[in-house]
Amino acid sequence: MKNSELAHLSDEQILEKLCCEVLKDDAPQKVSKQSPDARIFGTVLRRQQLRRAKSCEFVSPITRKRCGSIHDLEIDHKVPYSKGGKTTAQNARVLCANHNRHMGNRGAP
Repeated sequence: MKNSELAHLSDEQILEKLCCEVLKDDAPQKVSKQSPDARIFGTVLRRQQLRRAKSCEFVSPITRKRCGSIHDLEIDHKVPYSKGGKTTAQNARVLCANHNRHMGNRGAP
């Protein structure tokens, strides 16, 4: 972006252009070729889920509050793999390590 392009714009317009320039994702999106029968979420699917959720999705059944932690995030099966859950985006959720251990083999509440 050249200075001459920005000279006639307001501060808000310049900020908008800069934000769009920084956040632009020109990288081609990879298609996940992961088998739904695999036990572990692949790199592409993990990154997609983390980018989508950004924080722990655990909701307390008592207080109905979402955890929201951004530390030690892991991808978890909503329906546990051991109970027939598939390794797909629809069966994935993001949990912090503590809530992932807490849920164990129980699956979604």
